[in-house]
Amino acid sequence: MVTIEVNLKEGDEEPEQHLDDGEHIERRVVPLSELYDTLTALSKEKDKIVDARLYHWALGLHWSQRIFPNKG
Repeated sequence: MVTIEVNLKEGDEEPEQHLDDGEHIERRVVPLSELYDTLTALSKEKDKIVDARLYHWALGLHWSQRIFPNKG
């Protein structure tokens, strides 16, 4: 998972990705509360691969919210 904050001025265009040959990265913005379910659904789609590090981080967040629902 990579997070980059880019401050754009009014009317500025969003920057473009510059990917390597054969690389395909799909950008999705989802609330953290929906991240685990979103990644699980994506992993079931044909030709989709979810990075294991991101998936495991989302799983940890998901379980922490289930174990401690009123915290944070």
